Amino acid sequence: WEVHRALARRASNLAGLEAFSFGELTSVLFSQLCLYPQLWSEPDTRDSSTTNPMWGELEDSWHALSESWAAALPRQQAELEDPVSRRQADMLRLLLLPPPNGGGGSGGGGGGG
Repeated sequence: WEVHRALARRASNLAGLEAFSFGELTSVLFSQLCLYPQLWSEPDTRDSSTTNPMWGELEDSWHALSESWAAALPRQQAELEDPVSRRQADMLRLLLLPPPNGGGGSGGGGGGG
């Protein structure tokens, strides 16, 4: 657990410095998506006194990484040459970005972010 918290702190700092390539950012964020569904499936609890303090660093990391990823997506999506990375980006896009104009259909849409 401590290793994950330490990595979350480092990832937050690196995301703020724009030190990740878009592929690295996609991979790190997708890993958090899979390992910690609580980060994106539950309401944002960073300001709540009921939040387990051990989750704070992971939540901060999720938010920093997802904001950096969403900001970089329009410019750097074409950088992803690996098919696995492209699929990861597609999944993240479904979770983090609002549906295009009007959305339509019965799809769920955003979530965390």
